Amino acid sequence: MERAGEFLIEAVRNGIDRPRLETRMAARRVFLIAGAGAGKSSLIARAEAADPRAYLLRLGPRYATPSALAAELEIAARSEASTVLIDDAQWCAGCEAADVLERFVVDAPQRVILASREAFPFATARAEYGGTAVLGVRDLALRLDEVAAVFRWAGAKAPSSAAASRLLTETAGSPALIVALAGAVADVDRDAVDVALVAAIEGGAAAPVLDGLLDDLDPIVHEALTRASVLPSMRAESAIDLLGGAAGCALLRALDDGMVPHRLRADGARELPRMLRRHLFGRLPASERAALAADAAKLLTPADAARALADAANWDDAIDVLRAHPVAIAAPGAAAWAPPRADVVTDLLAVRALIDDREPVTARRRLDALRLDRLPPEFATIPAVLRDELDGLAGPWEASVGPTASTRAAAASTGRSAGDPTTTTRATAHRLLVGDALGATRALLRRLRDPAAAPHVRLGCRLALVVARAAIASAAETAASLCHLEAEAMALGLPGIARLARGMLAALAPESSPHAVHEVVEECELRGDDEGAAFVEAAWLLGRLHDGRAESRRAAALADRLSRLGAADGAAVASATAAYLAAQHHEPHAVSVLAAAEASALVTPTPAARAWIDAAYLVRSGDPERLAAARRAARDAGMPRLPVPLPTAAELGRRTSRAPAEPVRLEVVERIPRITVGCFGGFRLRVDGRDLDLRGVRPQARNVLRMLALNAGSPVHRELIAEVIWRDLEPTSAVHALHVSVSSLRRALGLDTADRVVARDGEAYQLRLANRRDCDLADFDANLEGAAAARRSGDATGTADGLRRALHRYVGEVLPEDGPAEWAVGARDRYKTRASEAAAALAHLELRSGDRHGALDAATRGIEIDPWHDASWRALLAVHRESGDVVATRRAEQGYRRMRVALGVD
Repeated sequence: MERAGEFLIEAVRNGIDRPRLETRMAARRVFLIAGAGAGKSSLIARAEAADPRAYLLRLGPRYATPSALAAELEIAARSEASTVLIDDAQWCAGCEAADVLERFVVDAPQRVILASREAFPFATARAEYGGTAVLGVRDLALRLDEVAAVFRWAGAKAPSSAAASRLLTETAGSPALIVALAGAVADVDRDAVDVALVAAIEGGAAAPVLDGLLDDLDPIVHEALTRASVLPSMRAESAIDLLGGAAGCALLRALDDGMVPHRLRADGARELPRMLRRHLFGRLPASERAALAADAAKLLTPADAARALADAANWDDAIDVLRAHPVAIAAPGAAAWAPPRADVVTDLLAVRALIDDREPVTARRRLDALRLDRLPPEFATIPAVLRDELDGLAGPWEASVGPTASTRAAAASTGRSAGDPTTTTRATAHRLLVGDALGATRALLRRLRDPAAAPHVRLGCRLALVVARAAIASAAETAASLCHLEAEAMALGLPGIARLARGMLAALAPESSPHAVHEVVEECELRGDDEGAAFVEAAWLLGRLHDGRAESRRAAALADRLSRLGAADGAAVASATAAYLAAQHHEPHAVSVLAAAEASALVTPTPAARAWIDAAYLVRSGDPERLAAARRAARDAGMPRLPVPLPTAAELGRRTSRAPAEPVRLEVVERIPRITVGCFGGFRLRVDGRDLDLRGVRPQARNVLRMLALNAGSPVHRELIAEVIWRDLEPTSAVHALHVSVSSLRRALGLDTADRVVARDGEAYQLRLANRRDCDLADFDANLEGAAAARRSGDATGTADGLRRALHRYVGEVLPEDGPAEWAVGARDRYKTRASEAAAALAHLELRSGDRHGALDAATRGIEIDPWHDASWRALLAVHRESGDVVATRRAEQGYRRMRVALGVD
């Protein structure tokens, strides 16, 4: 295990940081008490690197002699060191040298940091120390927001937040185990790292580290730990009953002393790393595993008993437990396992698991497929309970859905309150989305004080409270709360709540990555949890409002999502927020966005929406009355204030009083060169009619230019550009690289006004065009929009003209030189599909007008653009059949059939 410790020390020297521990590590006396591989030596090494006057003393067997230790400590005490660092102090534990060490810790004038695998009686808070911090194994465990740094140091790509969460569940955050697993996937590319990590976990890549951790244990503790590995979670009474008094107490003491990595759950139970449980339990003979599981099942709750039996593959016994206690199936978090068979228990557990994972559509489909008439009598009430909870997960938006009369008895039988469904917490979260922070906070606190509230309800309330208080809490406090909530949700078998916590962590982080947020939003969408996706996006918008980096397009996208969910009030607030941001950033479409927000607020009057609209008018006009109105509406909504800085009345007064005295000034408007951009068939940039030579520009800077061109003159936030192009860099480094690239682009333009061509717009960049249609993509879009408008008015000629002009613009795929780059592929596929559809539509129009040659040209062009587009082939068949050309029709039919066979649809 010494090798693992050296590995972790080197990790710190190469940049792994633990900022959340810095305050405690700054105490006058710091005691790091934990077993091997907990990261103690890493913190010692960091403290040494941070203090040039530090004195490091790494103890060994010879320091168990009091005289040898006293001599070394005397040198340290007389040195000019400001901090004395003592590592591996366990060599002095339990012998006379411990007294020498205690006297030094008490009397030393310097700051002392001591690391040991064994506890010392003096390693506790004392007045004479002048400030003490004791960090144990749970304090030193890595947290969700620290995993990525370990992987980057190990040369591995950072896993997704979902994979990092599973990693922490498997390892209990043990630094040694996580470093080992990161090293196992160091050569894997980003897209495959999650799969490789699962394979490393299940394949025993960390087995040598586990053996090293176990080698340090007393044989009695090792044996007790092996037998206790049958327990899904360990409570003191169950451990003592299963292991016996002496062995049980020895194990609990070893856990409390930090000798074994573990997590402490909110209910007081200890949870061993899952990979450690499998490592130990799998080494027992099958017969011993079965007998041990049977003994443990007698001591546990029905849900834990079934899990213990299932872990031992005693499927029949596990199902018998559930048949004897059917309400255990309906309890949230009870479906962390499923028997490998098709029966009613499996079906009910599957529905329970889908609800816990926030997959409402699939859960409802599985529940509806149950044959209720074939359910055994003992399970008759369970579907009603599950349906009640499912209605609470995905019911109507505005208010909580009360339990039906048919489910009250079933709910009571599970120990839940029928008047206390998940929907109550959900409805309170909806209040947060419409700005009622004060009312929602009061309601959430009342729920938390209710002793009858179920654990999953409490978790949901706490998660909502963390988000509600993010504006007044420190970023470190918010992150700590969310990491703790996420771990607790995973421990309770509630991955849906854990996912939301990961989303909030990504959304509210000061240096939040758009990729990390999108990752969680996509997870939610994949499971049909559109409401969860909306919550995460709303938190992201809130976080960006607090730090001044919010964008109107994000708020508008949230409004669209909420509108699709039927949340008219939430959509109105998001639309009004978009109007404020558009006004704040002086966006060209700010007036139309504000008008749309006004219209939405008229249909759905919401105080919070009114507050944002008044704030938008305030930004545009500087009218002090708008300031008062915005503040008044915010208070009416339940917000102490809007989460953005508004000018004070005094500032507005000074601005107004100065205005009349200012002379009218004539400005000389500097001419901006005319930029024309082409993306179809390859990138082209012309400045005042001349082609710009970009061969001397670095490739990543050219990528920035092409990415801006793809957006046809609209602003693109710098974080999005940095995340897409420099995704392997830290956010700060990526943004710096972006700034360097923009500077090189401006130099390449060689114009006095280059900074107004590649322009900064707040936190965004844009390629500023005199006319959006100077970009071929925007002109293509405008022609299709014109064709659509003509079609709606019944103008066939105008429709055909618009389609022809669009197809004339489409001279090839979008940016073919960028190959499979993620940021280009989406636009390339989208425009290819739209061009193929335009060609097929034009073919049908030409055919109806009697122009068969024009119809044939259009249909053929559609297939040339996209030979896999079904509508183009059908248009070609229609043209040939109309013309009566049998041979051409047969050839087209054969080509169409080959295409469908290749796609696997025929």
